[in-house]
Amino acid sequence: MTKDEAEVAKLKLEIEQLSLSWWKKPPYVTAISTIVIAILGLYLTVFSDFVKQLKVQHEDLKNKNEVLVEQISDFQGKFTLLETQNEKMEIKSSKLKDQIKSYGKCYSDLVDEINVLRNSVLNVEAFRNAIDRYGADFDINSASASSELAKSEVYDTLDELLGSLAQMKVALKTAPELELKLKECVPESNDDMSE
Repeated sequence: MTKDEAEVAKLKLEIEQLSLSWWKKPPYVTAISTIVIAILGLYLTVFSDFVKQLKVQHEDLKNKNEVLVEQISDFQGKFTLLETQNEKMEIKSSKLKDQIKSYGKCYSDLVDEINVLRNSVLNVEAFRNAIDRYGADFDINSASASSELAKSEVYDTLDELLGSLAQMKVALKTAPELELKLKECVPESNDDMSE
């Protein structure tokens, strides 16, 4: 082949290569494929790390969820126990309130009885004072008319004495009853409250 023919063939080959589409040319395809492979590699690397992190987070959340479920179960058990204890405490509180009411009534009854005894003692002391004032050997029949006031005071004092004696009789009967009432009001042990 001659030099001219070689040049013509070379020019035809160059024209043929220039007329090809850009994606069919090896330098472009090589450059583009290198860029695509680099981007794809970067994407796969980042994506696989992201997937690994998601898996780790998923496992971590799964473990935390299991721990929370156990804690919720424990709290529900404790809550049930506290509800039971609260119900028992309410029952005890109700019993104690009833006892306090009965103690209050019993206390007021005892105070009334003590007041009756105190009045009896005061009446006896008043009579003793009256006897001391008028003298133990005072003769009512020998008193003069001018001492009618003294006679009436003596009669009043004797009436008070009779009333005091009646109250003393009641008080003597009441003392053992007070002791029994006191024992009824305040039991010696509260075994039913210790539950």
